[in-house]
Order: sequence, then C-alpha cells, then structure tokens
Amino acid sequence: MAKSKILKDITTSKNLESVLKRLYIILNDLESVDMVNWVKKELYGYDDEDQVPEYRSIITNIMGDYDMVGYGKIWSYKHHILPTINLDEETLNNLTHKKLFQPIATIVNMIENYNETKVLSIPLPVSSYILFQKGTTITISNAYLNIDKSELIKVINKVESKVLDLVVYLEKKFGNLDEFDIDNFDLNKKELASIVDNCKSIIFNNCDIQTFDNSSLKSKNLVNDKSKINNKTNKSNTGNGNYSSEKHTNVNTEINITNNNKTSSKSSWWKRLFHRKEKTNE
Repeated sequence: MAKSKILKDITTSKNLESVLKRLYIILNDLESVDMVNWVKKELYGYDDEDQVPEYRSIITNIMGDYDMVGYGKIWSYKHHILPTINLDEETLNNLTHKKLFQPIATIVNMIENYNETKVLSIPLPVSSYILFQKGTTITISNAYLNIDKSELIKVINKVESKVLDLVVYLEKKFGNLDEFDIDNFDLNKKELASIVDNCKSIIFNNCDIQTFDNSSLKSKNLVNDKSKINNKTNKSNTGNGNYSSEKHTNVNTEINITNNNKTSSKSSWWKRLFHRKEKTNE
C-alpha cells in the first residue's frame, strides 16, 4: 500500500508546521473538538488561560552578571550562576520550571537560531535582584533564566512523536490519507467512537490535560507573560579569574511565561513586586 504524503513528510523531517496543518484537516473529518483544538494550539500557540501540556515544560538555569567584593578586590562575573540560598522551594521551582506557549514554528525557529555563540534567556525584573544579593557581597547588573537548546528539542521531538503515531494509526484504519474522506467509510457510531478514543489516547497520553476547555491553571512566576528572549551573545573575559562573559542583546523571539495574577495580603513583599495586575474583561 502506498504511504500517505503526510507520513513521508514526517519521517523525512519535513516542515512540522505544514504536517500539523494537514493533520488538522484530517482530524476535522473525525469531528473531535479536543483533537482539533490540540492541533490548533500547537500551530498558533497557547493562551494564558489554557492548560499547557506537560511535554511543553522546560527547565531553566538562573544566571546573571555581577560584581563581587572579596580579598580587597572587586571581581566581575558574566553569565554566571546566581546564588539561590534565599529562595524558598516554591519560588525556586517557579523560576526553574517554565512552559512554552509559542506556536510550534516559533520553537523550531528558536532552535535553528541557537548555536555555540548564542543562548536563549528570559530577563528577570530588576526588583528581583535583591533576592539573590541578600546575605552576599555581590551586586547584580543583569539577571535572567537561561534556556538550554536540548530543552527546546525535547518539546519538538514529543510533538513529532505524537503526530507520527497518530498518522500511522489512521493510515492503518483508513489507508492512504492523501484523499481522506470519512464519508467514504461505512462505520457505525461505535466503531467511529472507538477510533476517536484511540486517537485521543495517542495525543493526550502522559499529558497533564485531557481537553482544552479554557479552564485556568496558572503558576506563580517572577517574570512577565510576554518577556522577551535574549539569544545573541558576545564572549569576552573579565575580572582576574578565568570567567567567561556574555553580553546579551535583544531579539524579536518571545516567550510566554504564566503568572499568578492574584496577590494576597499575606504574601511576602517581594512576591507582590512581581505579580501582574489582574486582567479585566472589556
């Protein structure tokens, strides 16, 4: 049996965005709102109120540029790990565990722009510097969350794996998918429901969500939802030690980071610094 073009494109690493668009048309014929919405979210990005799939979670490193007083000298460090001894477990987890809201094409573009002389980072607000400086002799000039390229690749690989498994299953059930039309198949409601359930299992297996019902699941973070990613660096040496410095310059790529909009009178003063104003309905 001749293989579908969509299957060939997946296995030959063709444009994932294009493959998802064709899959969107196929899933529309199955009349499954959940699966269609999943493809749309991967294509066009997730909203703040969406429950973002767990496979879009990434781990970040808290880095910064700072001066440190010691041994009668001032030592300068660039792109160096910041001390986190003063951060509670919840705050540390919120800083080092993020979810990507971007369309799949944006994540692919971020990977393509990533090389040995570039890094991806999320700037932290200046008002947060005191959290890292407290109890130390350092003075921070820049702080950010560094994103490793491998974290982005894991997200893409997971989406590709789900799409591949789904297309292989659908081709086994319906044959070549290039001219797929569900009306051409004599299926009763029970058979169709079984196929749809199996497709959902492939897509949502090991995810922290089962549907896209726009219910809110937000976590507290110290960065704005629309924080810019910095990904261009120039390396040099500073200070008296063998420390590498990296100057970050802004690019147009953006990252969405979820934030807790609500503040509490019992919250620590520094947590209230970073909470966004709650959105109002217009």
